[in-house]
Amino acid sequence: HYAEQLRFHVAEEILLGFDEMHQRECFHLDGKSDNIVVNHKGKIQLIDFGLSQFGTKGKVKGNNMGADPRPWLSPECYLAYYGMVDPSLDGAAIDAWSAGLILLELIYPGEIPFHEKKIEQIVCGPKPESGMRGEQLQHYFEGEIAKIPDLASPPFHSYLEVVAGLLTFDPAKRLSIG
Repeated sequence: HYAEQLRFHVAEEILLGFDEMHQRECFHLDGKSDNIVVNHKGKIQLIDFGLSQFGTKGKVKGNNMGADPRPWLSPECYLAYYGMVDPSLDGAAIDAWSAGLILLELIYPGEIPFHEKKIEQIVCGPKPESGMRGEQLQHYFEGEIAKIPDLASPPFHSYLEVVAGLLTFDPAKRLSIG
C-alpha cells in the first residue's frame, strides 16, 4: 500500500504545482514526466519552462505548438496549429490534459498513454481535414480511458475519475486543476 500512497502523493504534488503556476497566470505547456523532478528535500517540482507562457485571462497563443508533435500535447493545440480552431487557447486546459497523461503514467510506468497513435494523427489524420472531429474524438478518448482495467484498490477508482476528467477532449468541459 506504500506504493499507492506514494503515487497519490506525487499526483497531488504535480497538481498543486500546476495550480500554483496557474494562479500566477503562468502556463507550463510542456507538462510531461521528463519535466518533473524530486528536489533535495523530497518535494516534487516542475522544471523546463522553455515553452511556458504568461496568459492574459488564461489565454495563450497555441498556433505554433503543434509544429513539434509531443505525446502530452492536448488535441486543441494540433487543431490550432492546422487552423481548425482559434489559436487563442486556454493555457490551464492544455496543462490539465498533460497532467492527466502524467497521472495515468504514474499507474502504468513506462507506457505513454495513447502511444499506439500520436495524438496529432488521431486529431488530424493523414491530412488535417481527414481527422476525427468533435463527438467522434470525445468517444475515441472515452473509449481509450474505458480500456483501463479496474484496479484492485478502491482509491484508484476515484483517481481514474480524475484522470478521465483531465483527459476530456473538449477543453471547455475538461476538469480544471485547482
